[in-house]
Amino acid sequence: MKKRAAPLFLAVLTACAMTCSAWAAEAAPAALYPVEVQEYRTEDLNEPRISKTYELSPTDDPDLIPTQDFERSGRVYTLLDVVREEQTETDSKYHTETVTLNSKSKDMEEIMPLLAVTCEAATEDGYTGVLTLDTASIQVEASG
Repeated sequence: MKKRAAPLFLAVLTACAMTCSAWAAEAAPAALYPVEVQEYRTEDLNEPRISKTYELSPTDDPDLIPTQDFERSGRVYTLLDVVREEQTETDSKYHTETVTLNSKSKDMEEIMPLLAVTCEAATEDGYTGVLTLDTASIQVEASG
């Protein structure tokens, strides 16, 4: 019985060790990658330089940008500085929603209180905002 338990114990221990390594690999955050890399030489010293440009979303962590020395073409490059430029863009899109409701009358004075002047909206493609009622677009029809 003892001879069978030892190999089983070692197999379970090995499986646990492999599982822990996989968990550790998943926990490490991925580094960010540049969207543009430019190689150039300085005018005054004729030194080779590399400039990397990163575009980060509001949810990206800037600490994930690699800052350690690296080697390229036999040369070692060291980070000199990091320049941050805020790029605030606003992307807008016109959106309409049709609201249908029943009322007891065709009188606009009775219908208007039933309609909200503004409402929150979210589209399938990720846009969010507040819609404002366009009173000129209201149409009244007899139901049935």
